Amino acid sequence: MTKNDQLLKKLSLIVFIVYMLLLFWIIMFKCNLVQSFTDTYLFFKDFTIWERINFHLIPFKDYIEGPFISQIDTIIEDDILNTLLFIPFGMYLTYFIKRKRFIKTILISFFLSCFFEVFQLFSLIGSFSTKDIITNTIGGIFGYFVCRLIIKKNNSITKIKILNIISIIVIIAFMPIIIYAVLNTLKHFHLYVDILKRTY
Repeated sequence: MTKNDQLLKKLSLIVFIVYMLLLFWIIMFKCNLVQSFTDTYLFFKDFTIWERINFHLIPFKDYIEGPFISQIDTIIEDDILNTLLFIPFGMYLTYFIKRKRFIKTILISFFLSCFFEVFQLFSLIGSFSTKDIITNTIGGIFGYFVCRLIIKKNNSITKIKILNIISIIVIIAFMPIIIYAVLNTLKHFHLYVDILKRTY
């Protein structure tokens, strides 16, 4: 591996770590822990843990029935967003993994999504949804195929450099919003902890 390849690998790793932090923040906290927690808690406060799990256990049930039928456009947008968010994850995962990329990308995307859903459930900042696990995993699979197309073409190193540069620009562009969301959450974090303590 040349020195340029090593530098590219390090740059890709840094961008991937920043992306993972953003992915965690967006999926787990919806960029605002306070609002996400409040909405979820008010809706599910009288539910047991098992009732909350069963509420979204059947995937895509909310497309044909339930209290969200009047918000079908929003539901579709959320599913598309869940898929898009995991595409870069699948791309970078495929780039870093050397063997059995397809199987490993699917499994890691699936288990990471499961972790997110379980964490949201027990932290009261979201609900467990099998549909989210499916859409996240599909996004990881899309990312795998996109990355495979890039690294199979000529000048793949140049294209991965461009991908990293675009990723950095996007991250920098959204940084003010991220900083605001983090500060807003830290300001009200004690309220979240108090209610969490009373619940458990």
